Amino acid sequence: MRYKLLPIAIVLLLFLIPSFILAFSIVNVGAATSDGVVPGTVCSSPACKEMDDVWQEIAPLVGAEAGKVWDTTGSKWKDYTEVYSPPQVQQQTEISPTAGSVFSATLDGDCAITTAPQDSKSVGSTDRGYLINGVKTITNSFTNNPHQKVSAATGKLEPVEYGTLELINILERASCSLSKNVGQKLNVGDRSVKDGSFAYKSTKKVCEMPPKELLKFNSQDENSDLYRGKRYTYSGHISHQNGRNADLGYFYYDNGLKQVRGSIKGCPNSGGTCTGTANDKFANEESLQANWVLLVSLKEAAEKSGTKITDVAFDKYLIYELHKYVCNEEGESNNVKYFFNNCNIAQVTEGSYPNSGNVLRHLDGHANHYHIQIGCSDDTCTSSLNVATAPDWFTNPIGCGSTIPSEPIESPVSENGNFGTLLNGGFGYAPASSSTISSWKNAMSQKNLKGSTWVGKITSNGPEDGLYREGIGRDTILFVPETTNFNQPVELMYFFHGKGGFSRSTMNSRIAEQVSQLVRKGTNFILVYPEMPWSLGTGNVERYDAKSRQWSTISKSGELDLPKLHNSVYKIIDALVEGGSSEIDRVSLTSHSAGGVVFKLASEKGYFNVLLPSKITLADADYDWQVTESIYNNYVKQTSQIQYSILVQPPSSSSSDQRPTEAAIKFFKETLNKELDGKSKITFEDNDNNNFIYYVPLGSHSYIGNEALVWTADPSITS
Repeated sequence: MRYKLLPIAIVLLLFLIPSFILAFSIVNVGAATSDGVVPGTVCSSPACKEMDDVWQEIAPLVGAEAGKVWDTTGSKWKDYTEVYSPPQVQQQTEISPTAGSVFSATLDGDCAITTAPQDSKSVGSTDRGYLINGVKTITNSFTNNPHQKVSAATGKLEPVEYGTLELINILERASCSLSKNVGQKLNVGDRSVKDGSFAYKSTKKVCEMPPKELLKFNSQDENSDLYRGKRYTYSGHISHQNGRNADLGYFYYDNGLKQVRGSIKGCPNSGGTCTGTANDKFANEESLQANWVLLVSLKEAAEKSGTKITDVAFDKYLIYELHKYVCNEEGESNNVKYFFNNCNIAQVTEGSYPNSGNVLRHLDGHANHYHIQIGCSDDTCTSSLNVATAPDWFTNPIGCGSTIPSEPIESPVSENGNFGTLLNGGFGYAPASSSTISSWKNAMSQKNLKGSTWVGKITSNGPEDGLYREGIGRDTILFVPETTNFNQPVELMYFFHGKGGFSRSTMNSRIAEQVSQLVRKGTNFILVYPEMPWSLGTGNVERYDAKSRQWSTISKSGELDLPKLHNSVYKIIDALVEGGSSEIDRVSLTSHSAGGVVFKLASEKGYFNVLLPSKITLADADYDWQVTESIYNNYVKQTSQIQYSILVQPPSSSSSDQRPTEAAIKFFKETLNKELDGKSKITFEDNDNNNFIYYVPLGSHSYIGNEALVWTADPSITS
């Protein structure tokens, strides 16, 4: 990529510094002051101070190689690095949440970079967390353009311009690089409020808002202002809660290079995508080049700050234009692979939410800005949010009564009905949400299922996940049909659902329907059905929100610990049926669609070697996660007597997204050295280990989900 040189106008700016500036003297860096702060080098005259101010404005834009200044002492032009040694960086201060702490501006190369006397810490997740010792931007290397929102910590309007030190440094370094290569400052919008957590658009006191809003906008009351889409009336951001997110303007061309600072005609502020003229303005070569410089600068700045850019949410049509441009310029370079994975244009054009697995991905509501999220470096993050040790304002906002539920009940709530027994929570675990109980009871009733159900929240499955849920934590359902005979070997069957796959309709038409079929076939089993981060929760979440909470969420520490979940399942079974877990003869794992990332996690973490499943079914569930081959390499080929089933859509399917099919065919051809046309079922028998691997072109994506459990139990049923 050939970056454009710094515009001549900016270089000339140095030549326009008023000629009346007098000779000046420079004093060396002084000793620490009484408050422990080491002052920066300062000038000894007002004229020099004026020069210093000009340098601070220009230095981040030009770099050490460009421009000269007039030295009245020698009456000649000099490189400003000769005149200033070191360059004049006037220290500024910002008081941190701990009284007496002072932030300062230092140099990183020739860029002004913020430093801090104590660590900032990001707690919890970006959509439910808070920020300790948040750092406010103190350099002027980029355009600071945040909103003001009501902080849950203070109940007052606060600028949304705080972040972890790493985030602020990334923005500063990237802006410096952008300025040198493109001649533009970076427009930086919202980050987090000072203490993180919830930030509201409304100036209404936080404590006047419905308690459920503080538990993640879960209201089901149709008369509430928070019902469904109206939740945005009060919420400024669903994310931006723990100092690791920032909104950035992007570049477009309209009689010169410009940067979006709010909205652009043709690109809506929320929802929808860019159209027509807006796309044309973005697709200009100069605009595309500037945007690529920005993204690469962010990546490199993150690496220098000890972390990485994990997500960049943007508009799919604009992503398409940028993808086409950089692939033409660079091919599949390391930077292209980082943001796009590859140069396969289909991945950024096909489907309702394409390129969701990439760092740069589509997300509705991001047609007028980039939304970036950074990872954690060293000990700067605490991914597990412990409500008990959170600040008082987090659970009890200023002037408000308590909004967090009391401790989980210790004894189960029993309810008998024509479907059998339902135990809500208990055994040391928290009760389930009312919507989950209602949906499961309805599904059992519709399919006339009888048996015993335990439903509740288990600490090893999203214990702090509060997004679109009643209370905190994800639910897990364990069902023992009344036909299960504990005098015979029992199969423990796990089902990991896809996007939106924990909804009322899915429980009825997919889960309960297959359970009913298994019962009729005489399968002796217990079902475990955990709610995943990409469920629809209470039903208020948009599908794109569910889509975005896959690998980036499930891979976080504390989100899903399968061995611990498995151990809890055994305890619950023994509580339902004395000694019941001792009769479990085999374990089977089935994942559909987005559930494939659970298998990616299990493969990478070695969880398969703990659960020891004898059956694994990947049901149209490998979307560029390389999970098809990973399961085989990390578990199947090292074990014996495994039934590994790969259910996919036929190549002739009308589906626009056949990545799981392509991954399966590639696996059979390259890893198993088995030729196949993709149209017919193939059985590969590993004679050495007595493993059976199935390639099954079963039907549509939805149909596969509706048959996956039945296939897992007995391939002959659906073959």
